[in-house]
Amino acid sequence: MNQYRQGDVYIIQINKLPKGLKKKTDNILIHSDSTMHDHSLVKGIVYINKDGKLYADVSEDTQIVHTADHDPIDIPAGKYEIRRQQQHIMGDMVQLVQD
Repeated sequence: MNQYRQGDVYIIQINKLPKGLKKKTDNILIHSDSTMHDHSLVKGIVYINKDGKLYADVSEDTQIVHTADHDPIDIPAGKYEIRRQQQHIMGDMVQLVQD
């Protein structure tokens, strides 16, 4: 499976979307707390589950954009799980990646 990263966004290609997803009203994947800009999917549908996990269904090749902070990254057609990257530090401590 393919994996992609852009700033604090981690995208993992999956075989199929889980059941029970709700379509989001926008294509924002992650809001960057440090730059106050959004990582957004240009084409495709973004879904959320009851626990707040994000997924995307991309029917044609597209990009993820994040204003001037990062160059766009190309994402091929497919189904994806969207995660916020985490940085693990000392023992059980976890710190969210902020770009």
